[in-house]
Amino acid sequence: MNNQAPKGIIEPFNSQKKLIKQSVQKCNRKLEKQKKEFEESRNSLWYQQIGDSLLACNTSVSKGTSKLSIINIHTQKEENISINPKFNIKENAQLFYKKAKKGKRGELISNRKLECTQHELNDLLKILEDITKIENNTDEITLEMVDEIDKKMSCTPSKGTKGHQNS
Repeated sequence: MNNQAPKGIIEPFNSQKKLIKQSVQKCNRKLEKQKKEFEESRNSLWYQQIGDSLLACNTSVSKGTSKLSIINIHTQKEENISINPKFNIKENAQLFYKKAKKGKRGELISNRKLECTQHELNDLLKILEDITKIENNTDEITLEMVDEIDKKMSCTPSKGTKGHQNS
């Protein structure tokens, strides 16, 4: 039995290759954005330290003050911070603690998003590699190889969908 794939089966993969390259570029941009979000969420420690420093601060702050220079009690460095002028020191410290807590949650979520996007990118690159192999070795292509790539492409999220679907 001849298991070779007819040349006509390969042609649809050429148009898919362009779409996959576009998806790879989009995925790379998404990954860079998510890396920045992850780094920003890692500031939760700083927010925690500023909250601690505000509570340890013996300075009284007059109403209407929006900028404050304090010593970070953890690093012993001077920090210039923005505070809410309507709140006292304790209330401003609570705001920094709230941001720290939100940052910790955000770090976990951002990390999961990064992992998912990286997995999606790896899948797309594997499909692109398989299509390139088909283009370069048309004489050795089997129907099983074509079916396998077709299955992978059907599991890749299409435009307008969110997340990653597992096969």
